Amino acid sequence: MSILIDGHNLIGQLADLSLADPNDEAKLVQRLRVYRSTVSCPITVVFDHGENYVPPQSLSGGGVEVVFANSQSSADEHIIQRIRQNGAPHRLLVISSDQDIQAAARSCGAQVMTSQEFALEMKKRHAPKHKKRRRTTQEPSLSAREVEEWLAVFKNRPKKRGD
Repeated sequence: MSILIDGHNLIGQLADLSLADPNDEAKLVQRLRVYRSTVSCPITVVFDHGENYVPPQSLSGGGVEVVFANSQSSADEHIIQRIRQNGAPHRLLVISSDQDIQAAARSCGAQVMTSQEFALEMKKRHAPKHKKRRRTTQEPSLSAREVEEWLAVFKNRPKKRGD
């Protein structure tokens, strides 16, 4: 199985990332590397080129391939082309909420997950696992008088008068 992601589409579904952030792609790629460490399949994320944008050269790595669509095509077109050229589309999971990408993926036999669903999956896999803490209850302290009263109750003996 390999995963093909519509990058900007996914960024739009992550509450703490913003498409307005100039480092949004790098931040997403870092998260995908962490996610990749929990799964054993390669990940490719595709971003739009953008106007006057020079993509960084060093984003790929750690099992995540980063691709920027060229200035003559969109990321959506690039993703659809990759889906159609994939030699084993039945072993491909496409992450996008774009209807055209989903339709192309399904028509080729690829699996589809919306960006919202994948964002939840990433969050679930990265949620810190809390160890169950054993409850430590402190034994209540009783006065001598209270001890005598309870002993009387349990031993069915009458209480002494001066207590």
